[in-house]
Amino acid sequence: MKVITVIQPWATLIALGEKRYETRSWDTRHRGAIAIHASKKVDKRIGMEEPFFSVLGRHGYTAHNLPTGVIIAKCRLAASMQVVRNGGDHAILDIGRRLIYGNELAFGDYTEGRFAWDLVNVEMLKEPIPAKGQLSLWNYRMPISTIPPDPVGPENDMHIRRAALQADKIITAWGTNGTLLGRDRKVKELLYSFHTYYLQMSKDGHPKHPLYIAGNCEPKAQAEKERLAREALAKSNAELEKKTKAHDDLVRRLNNELQEAKAVGNDEEVEKLQASLKQSETEVEASRQRIKQQEGELTKKPIDVPAVVEKIPDNIQAELDQLRKAQTQSKQTIKFTCRNAKRIRKNRICDY
Repeated sequence: MKVITVIQPWATLIALGEKRYETRSWDTRHRGAIAIHASKKVDKRIGMEEPFFSVLGRHGYTAHNLPTGVIIAKCRLAASMQVVRNGGDHAILDIGRRLIYGNELAFGDYTEGRFAWDLVNVEMLKEPIPAKGQLSLWNYRMPISTIPPDPVGPENDMHIRRAALQADKIITAWGTNGTLLGRDRKVKELLYSFHTYYLQMSKDGHPKHPLYIAGNCEPKAQAEKERLAREALAKSNAELEKKTKAHDDLVRRLNNELQEAKAVGNDEEVEKLQASLKQSETEVEASRQRIKQQEGELTKKPIDVPAVVEKIPDNIQAELDQLRKAQTQSKQTIKFTCRNAKRIRKNRICDY
């Protein structure tokens, strides 16, 4: 869910339904569900002023007992409207020429050119959710401890496999969060016998989600990913060779200095030189381990797929066999994001 962090007391005013519009200096295209996160910062001075003091007091709050560092409410972002006029005791928004006055005006910054986010259907949470706030809109990821025992579901993998059999092209796009519960590894196993594509790769080697990619990006085959991995490995090897040579030169120089320091009995200098030698050896060893890990990723063999799909019920297996024979369906693109199955029939896109 998208979340917006708001400083107190404004966050609590939104949660209580006393403040409808959250004013920002920037616009947003997001519409729909959004959560309100109360930051750890509290403006106690303004909480003691009117109308903040009396409005908070009606609900049993003061500037000193406001919740902080937690998600306190959820609502729906209906619109984002720009302030076109501020008359001192009122303000006018561009959509519908809405008039803002009274407490609503006092609870926001309606300088001309700013934006007012219309928050409706506000619901305060019975139990606030601890979370670390961020700038701009951010995504809330449920902690591991609160995830249900089987969030994927018993038939999700079967539906992924079934959709893949009908697809003309399969694009993986689960992003970095796809690693949750090892789902990225599981889906790779399910799709091992298929030709898969991706749009862009993150720095951690995960296929990026389309939300963060330009619309003109063309799908690339997974073979391209392997080529890039081999190029990265070659680059790492070249860097290691340079680092090893520099390390050898450093060792020779430090050993000479170390002998001189021992000869004159300079114990402090000896300790410094020995520490420098150890640090250089640690850096070289870390480079070797990184290369070994990259080589392991290139040679890693996936788990045998039949062991994954053998639990498919007989009736479903029969339907899959029929689908294999009927490969004349219209072209469609499958996008996998390692979540529970939800088919968007209108756009013929399967989101997993």
